[in-house]
Amino acid sequence: MELQPLDYLNGALSIIVVAISFYVGIKIISKYKETKNKLFLYVGFVAICTSEPWWPHVISFFYVPLTGNMLAPDMYFIIGNIFIPISILLWLMAFSEFKLEKRKRQITILGIIYFIIYEIILLSLIMIDAEEFIGTQIPAIDVQYNPIMIGLLITALLIILPTGVMFGKESLKSSNPEVRMKGKFLILAFFSFCIGASVDVLISSTPATLTIARVLLVIAAFGFLGGFIPPDWMKKLLIKEELD
Repeated sequence: MELQPLDYLNGALSIIVVAISFYVGIKIISKYKETKNKLFLYVGFVAICTSEPWWPHVISFFYVPLTGNMLAPDMYFIIGNIFIPISILLWLMAFSEFKLEKRKRQITILGIIYFIIYEIILLSLIMIDAEEFIGTQIPAIDVQYNPIMIGLLITALLIILPTGVMFGKESLKSSNPEVRMKGKFLILAFFSFCIGASVDVLISSTPATLTIARVLLVIAAFGFLGGFIPPDWMKKLLIKEELD
């Protein structure tokens, strides 16, 4: 089996998305070492895990030319999905730390319940018949998810988007220009991620759809960075614009 031109584009864009997500996540986690604020620890791991659906694309990009075979379906779907409910749990914990601290216990319990249900469904479908119930691998590195798995992934987006927007809107209420700027970045990040992920999952891959989806995911990653630990150049540029 050989990689086709679309596979090279898919693989290259996936590498960019994953690399930037890891960079952003590690940068945010490093802030935890300075502040000991668990919010940065949770959010850093979430930033890394947002790129998980594209990990098997990256692995396949190197695995297929070396072996001449695609990844086994079970391995492909586990690599690309197993940490999604963990990232949702961590995000809900971060959300409760910031927004609903008095209900932190209840939100954490809901996150744990979601984690358990998601993992049971995912692993059950994989054990029964991954290709029948999860999706079909598209040679050599892509996948077309089936309706059951699409529904499962959409539940994650339905949790991420409203809570993320709430997180950002709360920051917009601040009288501090930098905090308002972070809120704008967060809202941009969550909308960009959800749209980009939806395009990638729901629409057949073409050079145009791949490029649009992955550009949105990169924007989301940098929006996440700007929403929590914006670099100095972001602060100077956007705060200056707001003051003007």
